[in-house]
Amino acid sequence: MKKLKKLIRSLIIRWVAKHFGCEIVNQWVYFGYNYPSSNDLINKCWGDFSKPGIAQHFYQKFDHIYDTYGCHAIMNRFWVELSLDHREKLYKYFLKNYANSRL
Repeated sequence: MKKLKKLIRSLIIRWVAKHFGCEIVNQWVYFGYNYPSSNDLINKCWGDFSKPGIAQHFYQKFDHIYDTYGCHAIMNRFWVELSLDHREKLYKYFLKNYANSRL
């Protein structure tokens, strides 16, 4: 009986998330806990960036946030500290590689 209740609850939560636009938020949260290595993430998002030293800047930012806030807050804090154009790059990377996938 407990397993059935748990299954029904899970199905209801998924239905609500899907029909009320929460699915992308849900996927971002899971991405935040299952992000690729910082090297992989930064190279794929900003590796083609023409400004010298930009990747190093993001490595340092990522490492500082990780050291300060830990693994559970890293992606949200990293997002908050990005400028709008860099948020857009990260958002496009996320949509291309993770949105609508099972993380």
